Amino acid sequence: ESNLQYDAGDKGIYRHYMQKEIYEQPNAIKNTLTGRISHGQVDLSELGPNADELLSKVEHIQILACGTSYNSGMVSRY
Repeated sequence: ESNLQYDAGDKGIYRHYMQKEIYEQPNAIKNTLTGRISHGQVDLSELGPNADELLSKVEHIQILACGTSYNSGMVSRY
């Protein structure tokens, strides 16, 4: 029996946070997409009944980040 708790901010077995983030990506993506993909379609109904109309008007997306999140933002440019 253990009274240890999981802390997402802890490096755990990894040497540095970047390594931890790399290995956690599959679960992070799974958790993000769970409930948002149905029958091959992306479901953004949490944006409200006018989601399609709102998204059709989007011209630019700005991603603000630093560290490894900045690298992810740079990849999203393409």
